[in-house]
Amino acid sequence: MWHIKYRPKDLDGFIGKKSAKDAGEWDGKTPLLIHGACGTGKTLLAGLLASSRGWDIVWVGSDNMDRALEMSCTMGLFGGEKALILDDIDTFRDIRSVAGLIKESKSPVI
Repeated sequence: MWHIKYRPKDLDGFIGKKSAKDAGEWDGKTPLLIHGACGTGKTLLAGLLASSRGWDIVWVGSDNMDRALEMSCTMGLFGGEKALILDDIDTFRDIRSVAGLIKESKSPVI
């Protein structure tokens, strides 16, 4: 599909506001919240940030929230660090579990 073939492969190819470019300077120690309207590239930016640092990506949705903390405490496939990307956070039923995951996770959270 067109949007997969032509999407940016790194942060330099991401076209957006200055605040999106500033996200590239994020240290990974505190949670990063990316917000905006539908279709503006939030998920793409999160994926690019994680992959630019060589992190394995763990996509966390409302369906696998119960295993997310367990996944964040393990090493990546080749011993690297993992990044948790909480996608469509507005669909999560229990916001307290999200807050607990962010607090307890040893991995960067986007």
